[in-house]
Amino acid sequence: MQLRSFQATELELANFISKFYKENVGKGPRNVHIKFADNTIIYIVEGLLTLLEKNMLHCADGKTIVEQGRRLIVNNWRFQRLNSFEKIIKQKIIDEHVVIDVEKDTAIGIVILETRLELGKTVPGST
Repeated sequence: MQLRSFQATELELANFISKFYKENVGKGPRNVHIKFADNTIIYIVEGLLTLLEKNMLHCADGKTIVEQGRRLIVNNWRFQRLNSFEKIIKQKIIDEHVVIDVEKDTAIGIVILETRLELGKTVPGST
């Protein structure tokens, strides 16, 4: 079995998130940042709103509608997203929490893993 660094795993997760958004929403995010800490993965997604969603923010009830739409996306694709995360990191995920701020055009996800990640070590990879 080959081993990958945390940096390579962070990059693979960031690329997955970008591709996932693009394939399912029609637009990929501007930036994705991934950080590992203990048994936690933190991901920050910037520039995720489409032009339509940005324009809707200026309408009456637009913010609520965009927030509800984004929450629907997060909830409906949760299983598929977390299953892909588990395949990339080779660990079981216990829970995920996502906060979306449509006015700042960002989302922050916190993923709780079953076991602690060893920072500075390598993790199993698939290549």
